[in-house]
Amino acid sequence: KILAKRSRKYGRLPMCLVIAPTRELAIQIQREFERIQPDVASTCVYGGVSIGMQVGAIRKGVDVVVGTPGRLIDHLVNATLDVSAVETFILDEADEMLKMGFQDDVEKIIEYLPPSKQTNLWSATMPAWVKDLAQKYCRDVVFFDMVGSDTTRTSITIEHIAIACGYDNHANSILRVVKKYGKGGRVLVFCRTKMEVDRLANFPSLKPMARVIHGDISQAQRERTLQDFRAGRFEVLVATDVAARGIDVPEVELVIQTSVPEDSNTFVH
Repeated sequence: KILAKRSRKYGRLPMCLVIAPTRELAIQIQREFERIQPDVASTCVYGGVSIGMQVGAIRKGVDVVVGTPGRLIDHLVNATLDVSAVETFILDEADEMLKMGFQDDVEKIIEYLPPSKQTNLWSATMPAWVKDLAQKYCRDVVFFDMVGSDTTRTSITIEHIAIACGYDNHANSILRVVKKYGKGGRVLVFCRTKMEVDRLANFPSLKPMARVIHGDISQAQRERTLQDFRAGRFEVLVATDVAARGIDVPEVELVIQTSVPEDSNTFVH
């Protein structure tokens, strides 16, 4: 649809808006647009970097804008982004938007969009807010349920192993698990806190093979770390759950959670 209607006019307004809960996921989505259809002009807007280059890209004219809630609101409030021509609106990881406190921001952004848009809500789980959002802002709502009534369902291709381990033995145990189950591929380790991420990654036996991602790492460094991880320049990425939300690296062979997730939805994600 975008290809059929797009023009190369300077300053054209975007026809598609995508919201993602994290900067890493937003960047990843925008890169997929570039990979799948290079003729569709897209740009990504997110915090932690200068807004000036983003404004310049939007002014030139784009077909698709992908962004995080806070930075999108900055652009909308400052009138550097006009979404009046948007025909397709996509909210990715809708349940995580709620969990991360973006409910008000998302609804504020929706108010800027034309009523005639098509809305797509993607969510691994279906909390009440997502259903309410669909009923409030969508017409002729259609639900596609790929999970069914089993809300704890996971992929049948994934083997799950539980290992009892004391806190002080985490690093040594993770190293043994990586050697046994990593099979030479990428390994993603989830921790609850930034302090735990840094502690594990700096453990002498893990330090040579590990790097970290969490909220205190600069955006530029996070992007470099993810790029190197995808390229296989190091083996183990240690990250907080929020920072690594939605990261797609097909070469990941092993995922380790250092503690039992707070709820089943977190585990399913």
